[in-house]
Amino acid sequence: MRMIFFLSALIALSATPNAAEEQAVFFAHSVENIRIDGDLSDWPQDVPRYAITDARVGDLPRDAQDYEGHVQIAYSTAENALYVALEVRDESIVAYDGDERWQMDGCDIGLDLAPGNDSIDLFEFSIWGTDEVRWSTNKNNKDNDTRSWGLPKQDAQVSYRRGAFGHIYEWRFDAAQIGGGALHLEDGQAIGMTVRIRDQDADGSLTNIVWCAVYTEPLWIADHVRHSVFLGREEAMQWGQIRGQARWADNDEGMGRSTVYARSSEHAGLQI
Repeated sequence: MRMIFFLSALIALSATPNAAEEQAVFFAHSVENIRIDGDLSDWPQDVPRYAITDARVGDLPRDAQDYEGHVQIAYSTAENALYVALEVRDESIVAYDGDERWQMDGCDIGLDLAPGNDSIDLFEFSIWGTDEVRWSTNKNNKDNDTRSWGLPKQDAQVSYRRGAFGHIYEWRFDAAQIGGGALHLEDGQAIGMTVRIRDQDADGSLTNIVWCAVYTEPLWIADHVRHSVFLGREEAMQWGQIRGQARWADNDEGMGRSTVYARSSEHAGLQI
């Protein structure tokens, strides 16, 4: 049977999304003079904090003491750099030097700094225990990926702290290096981003908690549909609303549990 979609666009300038609806877009604020040292006191207080709550693999967190996580995103056009801060509450820290890196606390960040530009790869940057890992993969051929233990310092910097409070991970990504000199972050630009937190406890329980638009298996983070992150403040954006129906063309019946993707005409790699 053929599908047909009826969509109507309602433009609502300077409006904000319905608070009852799931948030579909996120915002990074412009910053200056951020040091990568695991201390977030130099981050401006108004940078949005987004909760990381989607526990997809393993044991569900027992409570907020067992796990609670947030992500903050910022950028600097002068430095051509993206900043990411992760705060994770964790009552049982498992992180040490060893070969069991898949069974330790850590984090993964998936980045698409140029949605719609297939010449710039997808990247994943990770901390597993005490190991730093960098993956990259071509958008057109995800089987052709590369992995390196240890982060090339020209691409990314990270500092992390662990203690009774849990974990703090602070990242800086150099857009020029990641984009091979062809990428510059600008106000109003959209990027794609995914976060995964690995919460390994001493009792053997393990949870992967993700922050992404659509989670898929396997665990390779570049396969997930990334959240749309806009470089700029929410109040500076102009909002629109799309409403519509999905029906079968053959009998005009409504399609239950259907999904419609809206893709940006300016940033073809991003969709909601």
